[in-house]
Amino acid sequence: MPTFAAIVILTLVIASTTVRRMWADDTKPVLFWLMLIPAAASPMVSGWMAIFPGDVADQAALEPPNGRGTFTIPADHDLIVNATLMDLGVSEVDDPDVAQTDYVIKLSGGSWEQTLMGKIKRGAGTVRVSDGLDGGASISTEGTGLAILWGEDRQDRFRAAGTGLSQVWIGNWHGRAASAVAVQAVPGTPPRSVLLGLMGLFVLLAVFCDARLGTDRLTADFAVLSCASLFIAEQVTPDGGLRAVLFTLGFAIIGGGIGGKMIGFVGEALIGKRTPAPDPPPVVD
Repeated sequence: MPTFAAIVILTLVIASTTVRRMWADDTKPVLFWLMLIPAAASPMVSGWMAIFPGDVADQAALEPPNGRGTFTIPADHDLIVNATLMDLGVSEVDDPDVAQTDYVIKLSGGSWEQTLMGKIKRGAGTVRVSDGLDGGASISTEGTGLAILWGEDRQDRFRAAGTGLSQVWIGNWHGRAASAVAVQAVPGTPPRSVLLGLMGLFVLLAVFCDARLGTDRLTADFAVLSCASLFIAEQVTPDGGLRAVLFTLGFAIIGGGIGGKMIGFVGEALIGKRTPAPDPPPVVD
C-alpha cells in the first residue's frame, strides 16, 4: 500500500503544479480542464492494476540451474518473475555473490518464443547478524519491514508475447541471491497500445493549447503524466518496493519532461505560436 500511496502523491504533486501555474495565468482554456482529469488519473489506474493485480492464474516454479516447467498464460495477462531469496549462513552475509542473481528465462508457446532477462537483488539490511548472549553470532530472519520496502528487488514484470500452454525453462543463472523463481501469469496492466494512444492524444492536445490557446509548458506536463502511466504499467510489480516506484517515476519525469519540451518546440514551430494581442493604449482625457 505505501508504494501505491507514493504513486498517488507524486502524481497529485505534478498535477497540482500544473494547476497552480494555470491558475496564475490569464489563459484557462476549457480543453485543459477536460484533459487534466484523465491524464492525472492514468498513472494511478496503472499503479493500482500493477500493485493489486488479483489472483495468479497459473505459474511454473523453476529451480536453478536448469529448471523447466509448463503453465498456461490467459489472454490479457502479464508475467511476473517472483524470486525466493536464499537463506544465508552467518559466514555468507558479506559474500558479494549472495547479493544479486542475474537470470535468463525462456518461454515457448509453439508459434511464439520469448526471453525474459532480469536481476534479483537482496536489499541492504535485510539480513542482520547479532551477537548472542553467549558471545556467538546469530542471524535473524529476513529483515525489517523498512529494509524490504526500500531495498528488495524480488520481482520483475514482463508483457507476455503469447497466450496458452507454454514451456518455460531457465536459460542462464548467475549469483546466489535467489534459490528459485516462479514465473506467474497475473491479470495485466492497461495494454501498451492503449497507453501509447492516450499519450499521443494528450500530447497533441497540449501542443495545440500551447501553440494556439496561449498556455505555457502543458506539453511537457502532460508528457510526464503519460510517461508515468506507461512506465508504471511496464515496470512496477506487486512487491517491487518504494525504491522501484520512485526510480520509475523519476525516469518518467526526466524522460517525459525532456521529450515533451522537444515535441512542444517542434509542434509550435509547425502550427505557429499565437501572438498575444497587444494591450490597448491608455485612454487620455
